[in-house]
Amino acid sequence: MLLASSITPSGAVWAESAARKAISTAHVVDLGDFSEHPLVSEFAESFCVTGASRVSGDLSGAMASVRRTAMLLAAFDVANARVDPTIVVVDGSVPELVSDACSLSALLQVSAAETPLAQRAKTMSDALAGGDVEWIVVTPPERAAMDSVTVQVAQGCALGLRVTGVVVAPMPRKRDGWPNKIRRSARGLVEQLQDRLFDIPVQRSRAGKVPVLPSRAARGIEPRGAGPLSLTISPESASSFGSESDGGHVLSVTIPGLQYCDVEVGVWSQDPSYPSTHIVVRLDGVSARIELDSTLRRCVAVEAVLAGDSIAVSFRADPAQWPEPRASSGASDQADEQPDEQVDEREREA
Repeated sequence: MLLASSITPSGAVWAESAARKAISTAHVVDLGDFSEHPLVSEFAESFCVTGASRVSGDLSGAMASVRRTAMLLAAFDVANARVDPTIVVVDGSVPELVSDACSLSALLQVSAAETPLAQRAKTMSDALAGGDVEWIVVTPPERAAMDSVTVQVAQGCALGLRVTGVVVAPMPRKRDGWPNKIRRSARGLVEQLQDRLFDIPVQRSRAGKVPVLPSRAARGIEPRGAGPLSLTISPESASSFGSESDGGHVLSVTIPGLQYCDVEVGVWSQDPSYPSTHIVVRLDGVSARIELDSTLRRCVAVEAVLAGDSIAVSFRADPAQWPEPRASSGASDQADEQPDEQVDEREREA
């Protein structure tokens, strides 16, 4: 499934066109087409508030999020049932939608893990966080829009989306009467965005046409090495997991555009047996969970350090999870050797 969105409403047509060029054989739907899907009612009935005389703004927003999550799940079901690829045109922020879907799935796993609805939500959440869903986003060549798309790409990468690319459109053209100064400024903004997002493809429209983007992009979080800890966010950005001399561990992750976000880092445990099962990265209000492997689940997070587009989280072993080795074996060996030494000493004296 390929998601297509735009920073501004006027860019929705460009987003759909860019997605169609990336996957010419795809079936195209709009997320809003699923507003009356039975799954939306099923989701809404799962969350009810009784005894309330009025609905607050926060509750109204929460219910709207639940509805959009249900619509995304309905679109995901349709995409899975089809042989040909599916493009879903999304109005609004894709990272916010994906973050809400993953959070709601985590909630359902705790409260109703055995229900069919919870299992379907988990399947979609795993696909989103596992890099099985691609995303194309369109932005106009305006500074405020460039800042917004930088944050959204950082959020999407942290959530695990495969960022197919960013399309900058429409570019001001000479034939449309735009002065040379404006056209040079727009091209300069595109170059700045390319520097910000480094390995994420950033292309601009030319001659009023959308560029062709690759149909399979590198996933946002990609396992490398033996375990899920060795992560990379974006096609070539490296992330590493290493050990310190004091026996602690460090997990580092690089996210394109991170330094342009308001960042908070914490831990979250889905299993009470462990101090933490996930690192939680909150980027401008959007939360992403990065799953830890079995080693770090048995450790306690000490601190997180931000440097440019990288996060380094240090861990120390949890004594309750890593009991000290018993010393009985060494003591018994020493006791066994003692009689032989005493015999040798007596023989020398004789």
